[in-house]
Amino acid sequence: IKDLNTELVDLKVSELLNCAKEHNGVPAIFKILKNCSSDIFKEILNKIKSRLNDFLVILINKQKEKNTIAVLVSEALNSEGVFANEVLKKITKIAGGKGGGKKDFAMGTISSTKNFEEEGLDLEQFLL
Repeated sequence: IKDLNTELVDLKVSELLNCAKEHNGVPAIFKILKNCSSDIFKEILNKIKSRLNDFLVILINKQKEKNTIAVLVSEALNSEGVFANEVLKKITKIAGGKGGGKKDFAMGTISSTKNFEEEGLDLEQFLL
């Protein structure tokens, strides 16, 4: 089972990296995942972080009982004034939720993913 989970994580990470969009030359990933275990979700985040030097990643793990959100921001974006904890605050304000973290990694929960599923996510509003 562990090998299958590793393969699943590797496939998901490859898919996420392939869907990254450039924002001022920096790969930006926004994706809503569904029903990942917390261990798989964390492993996906760790693998993305290890594969990219410069990045903005916003992942939501949509589950029946709660929606977990994680924000990863590279040091390069930190030096431009973009901080994971601030991005998370803006998202939780829109989506209803709470969380916290540091300048490079923040995590929390949101009550709804409806706005993001219907309209997508405008990364610009979180980078200003």
